[in-house]
Amino acid sequence: MVRRLISMLCVIGAFAAFAGAATAAKLAYVTGGVKTTVWLAGVNGKGGKKLGPGTAPLLAPNGSSVAATLFGPKGPGLAIYTPGAATKKYFAGAQAVTSAVAWSPDSRYLAVSLSSTKASGKGSSLAVIDTSNGTVKTIVHGSVCGASFAPTGSDRLTYAASTGTQQCFTHKVNVFTANADGTGTRQITTDGRSLNPIWGPRSIVFDTETLRKNDAPIYQLVTMRPDGSHRVQITHMKIPKLVSGLAPLQVSADGKHLLADYGGQDTSETWAVNLATRKAKQLKVAGQPVLPAALSTSGTTVLIAVGALDTSPKHGTVESIPFRGGHPTLLVKHAASPTWNK
Repeated sequence: MVRRLISMLCVIGAFAAFAGAATAAKLAYVTGGVKTTVWLAGVNGKGGKKLGPGTAPLLAPNGSSVAATLFGPKGPGLAIYTPGAATKKYFAGAQAVTSAVAWSPDSRYLAVSLSSTKASGKGSSLAVIDTSNGTVKTIVHGSVCGASFAPTGSDRLTYAASTGTQQCFTHKVNVFTANADGTGTRQITTDGRSLNPIWGPRSIVFDTETLRKNDAPIYQLVTMRPDGSHRVQITHMKIPKLVSGLAPLQVSADGKHLLADYGGQDTSETWAVNLATRKAKQLKVAGQPVLPAALSTSGTTVLIAVGALDTSPKHGTVESIPFRGGHPTLLVKHAASPTWNK
């Protein structure tokens, strides 16, 4: 079972060399085949500039930097590209697969998931990079199943973790909150089956999972307050074999719109969830499923990747589509893994 809550979450970024303010809307994506390259362009896909090697880009809210996973077992595992400045590199690729998970709203902190390459799983963790001074703080050791910063600018984050070396779907997993330096940790679920938290303006949206014998677990969306109280189940979907259901990716600024990934074996679909009405709808292009990437701040537009599931970016396109569904807009050809700050 492949966990889908990696790097498709939390969005945002910019390029100082572009005209206008640093927070002007921009788009990042990857191109290539076996090895991919990270690019940055205007939000309409025009004027792309090459940043460097990597995959799964994640753009900082203030537009200053783009984080990306680096290739192979040798060398560093993560790069932070800052146009006009030296590239910063972190972690050891031989020890763990490193994925940028979330930026703090002030763009100072970057949460990073490290999945150990060892058969034992020892070495997996959630770390936070303080980009103001380059220091790295390990928040928790163990398998990490989602992380997200509070939208209030407090630099607190929520995360789900299975302590020890066990994967989240084979061991108890709960949701926590903590400060960016690892202090003030608080466990806010205790059922051992809570994961994939996304911190929205009104609540934390997360999954509760039901285990199935010899099959993927079932996910249902739930909301709760940041202290763990007032849990409300949003979805009650019937989930077929080999898939798990909806994993939350991003919440709009008004707290009403949720982008989610309907994931499982060879499956990643874009779903739009209205948290007020509790209605969920799959978004398609030409009748076919598409991969979710990001949600606009207003919640009206969804960034998607088309034709790039389990294949190289050169076979895909980057497009946007209304949250309510409708006609897509082509942004970039021969590209995948998009993220924006629209």
